[in-house]
Amino acid sequence: MWADYTGKLVTYTNLSAGQSFTADTFRNHIWVFTDGPGNCIETYLVRTGETRFNIAAPNRVGGPRND
Repeated sequence: MWADYTGKLVTYTNLSAGQSFTADTFRNHIWVFTDGPGNCIETYLVRTGETRFNIAAPNRVGGPRND
């Protein structure tokens, strides 16, 4: 979800593992990534020159992730 200029979360898409999504965005935009129930798993602040972000969600099944 994108956090608009008032802090309201705007849903753009729902993704499953392995899926991708492309969005036009701008520097200082904040994106919020949640799991199915809506718990925040990651946030991302767009910076100048960045063109890609990979969500690194924790493995909630079977314990902590070992990357």
